[in-house]
Amino acid sequence: MTRTTPPRPVHVEELFPKLGAFRGVTTRLHPRPGRPDASVSSVGGPLLWPADEPWPVCTEPHKRSRGYRVADIHRGRQLLADAWARGRPSDEERVLLTELGRGHRDPDVADPDPIPLIGLVQLYRRDVPGLPPGPGGCDLLQVLWCPFEAHGPSRYGLAPHVRWRRSDLVAVPLDAPPQPALVGFEGAVAEPCVLHPEQVVTYPYAGSLPARLWRRVDAWERAEECKAEKRGLDDDPVTYHHDLSIPQGCRVGGFPSWRTTDPHPMICEACAAPMVLLLTVDSHEWGGANGSWMPVEERDVAEHLRDSRPAQLTDRPRRPAEHLRLPHRARAPAPVEPPIGGAELLRPALSPPPRQSGAYGLYGALPLDVFGLGEHHSPDLSVANPAIPLAAIAQGAQLPVSAEPFSGDIGAVPMSPEAVVRPSCSSAEGRPPAPRARLAGRPGAGGLV
Repeated sequence: MTRTTPPRPVHVEELFPKLGAFRGVTTRLHPRPGRPDASVSSVGGPLLWPADEPWPVCTEPHKRSRGYRVADIHRGRQLLADAWARGRPSDEERVLLTELGRGHRDPDVADPDPIPLIGLVQLYRRDVPGLPPGPGGCDLLQVLWCPFEAHGPSRYGLAPHVRWRRSDLVAVPLDAPPQPALVGFEGAVAEPCVLHPEQVVTYPYAGSLPARLWRRVDAWERAEECKAEKRGLDDDPVTYHHDLSIPQGCRVGGFPSWRTTDPHPMICEACAAPMVLLLTVDSHEWGGANGSWMPVEERDVAEHLRDSRPAQLTDRPRRPAEHLRLPHRARAPAPVEPPIGGAELLRPALSPPPRQSGAYGLYGALPLDVFGLGEHHSPDLSVANPAIPLAAIAQGAQLPVSAEPFSGDIGAVPMSPEAVVRPSCSSAEGRPPAPRARLAGRPGAGGLV
């Protein structure tokens, strides 16, 4: 069955004619549960891998003796899907689901032992419109990753592995790739999904537009929010970011979403050329105002049977869905610091941009008087609850923390004599003030301003 993206709730180029100059195309992959084989494109399906080529492994030392069994993960998902299809899980099924979701420990696995990577995505150019050719005329893109979030400076990063290959040169394919005994979290294992590619129009992330156009988009969004509040509507208002620009879900090409950082130049390490988005792997296939990206075909499905996460690529319950950027020509696992929201691959190579996680040690090492936290999503929206992230950062810097009301800055933590979390405040007009990220130090003491 094909999947069709419904028309946008608003004709965005009629609102902002100058957006026409920035119009692009992206290919939504629309993964849905199925039984793909190695000869077709898939998410979570088997990879076309030469039998005489070693399967990639992660050799970076990290905890890997505790986790979840891959077979238990797949069985639990199928059991739950069957139960919801007929109504709800029975008491016996609930007991079994609890058992299948239990963590395990393998005493025979040591931290430095190599662990097989897990196949994530396989894309043939013949199947996916808009997928560019790989180096040397390669027609097959394959992405794998380490099933443990234990990489990079924060030890919470993912280690992706990217391969381009020519499918016609695989004479004898590998029948059964090795699997890790345990995985760190259930969301590392994708359910096998077939793809239903569809090309749709897309527009850049608002923050990467010219400043005047961006301000017009932002003003329109705020006006729409005010109208919705006056009408007392419970539904979320349509926004450029969520409904009109970049579609949710797995996709090829288009524009990066920049969900957790301001737009950052992506430059190839090898040739210094600007990079373009290659592939996005998202936890959710639709969202926005009233599920505006939900395919037309899904709207006839009973609500309790709809699943916006067909590949089941979610994080552990205690952590949000993650977003990462992968090197286009990587030949070995490369630690990546993931911010929130999905996975994005850029081509032809990538040097990961600076991440906030690296600031933990910075705050603890420098003689700082105060550091502040701002919000990038909108020029007038401060952090909803800065006490939590600021307390987490202060704790990482080994600082004493207490919470106390404050009516001055958006969010700031004095570094001495006691760290104080300062909540966000509102302006005289009743709206949050414009965010101002601030990192200040004592003059002459080697701090930052």
